[in-house]
Amino acid sequence: MRLTLRKTICGTIGAWLLIAPLFVSTLKAEVRPSDTATSNWAYTEEASGLLKEVRSLSAQLADDAHELEMYAGRNQLDWRSHAFQLNQIRDHINAMGEKLERLQEIRGMLAPWQREAVDRVVPNAQELAAHAEAAIAYLNEQQDRLWMPAYVDRISAMTDHAEEIKSSVTAFLDYAKALDRLKQLESQLEISGA
Repeated sequence: MRLTLRKTICGTIGAWLLIAPLFVSTLKAEVRPSDTATSNWAYTEEASGLLKEVRSLSAQLADDAHELEMYAGRNQLDWRSHAFQLNQIRDHINAMGEKLERLQEIRGMLAPWQREAVDRVVPNAQELAAHAEAAIAYLNEQQDRLWMPAYVDRISAMTDHAEEIKSSVTAFLDYAKALDRLKQLESQLEISGA
């Protein structure tokens, strides 16, 4: 009983740590737009870097979740291996949460496409964190039943949300590249008003 209670408490604390960064940002003051273009440029550059990191983390997350999904469906791994894999996933989610928290803090200074990217990614990241939290809770309570749909479906949902985040951020970053290229061509061709 004591061991189960300890696992439940550790799992609950771990789950809270998993999703806390995604919600803390609403408590912090958002950076407001200023009048200087240089300031905005610095924030948009920072945001582009953060979005690239989110894309990288979501790709790692998707790979880890997909691997765990394959093993869970076949009941091939010991519960400790699942716990290890879920810890890696949790670490990726926490790192992503930190990046998204910063993006939300500077949201007012971002380019419109970056604001839209943040607005689309954050709900997916919150869903991803919720599924991870549920998978961790299930693992803590049902270590011998990791092939059950209640667990496998959570892992599958994590894979889907991570893939969606990666795909969405990639599309926005590609859009930014296209915008930059368009501006270069306009400047090169001396097209005004376009």
